[in-house]
Amino acid sequence: MQSRPNVKLGIFHVIYGAIIEVLYIPCLAVMMKKEYFKLSCFKIMVFLGLIDMGNIVANSILHGSWLIEGVFFCQYPTLIYIVGNFAIGFWTCECMLALLLAANRVLDVLWKKQFEILFGGFTGRIPEK
Repeated sequence: MQSRPNVKLGIFHVIYGAIIEVLYIPCLAVMMKKEYFKLSCFKIMVFLGLIDMGNIVANSILHGSWLIEGVFFCQYPTLIYIVGNFAIGFWTCECMLALLLAANRVLDVLWKKQFEILFGGFTGRIPEK
């Protein structure tokens, strides 16, 4: 079997992934500031960002480098299988975290008592008596 490199698309994937990874760093740094990181939503968003950074490495940077080289599954079956499993794991984790973040925000706005029970801790507000 002969490989078919796609250099243009591969370079696009690698550059896009690298730019997004670099842009994530200041965003995560801001979210991790002490006054923000006390809030449960920021803890969820930081974890979501870290998982997304791993997903970008698997789905953009590695995939792009394999496109440049023309790599296909039969050449590196174990490596591609493992990276694919990590990518699926990252994706499912991101979906779960997005639902958790949505529940966090909805409960904080609509049902504060349930929010305190589930997420507890400092909420950024003065507790009601």
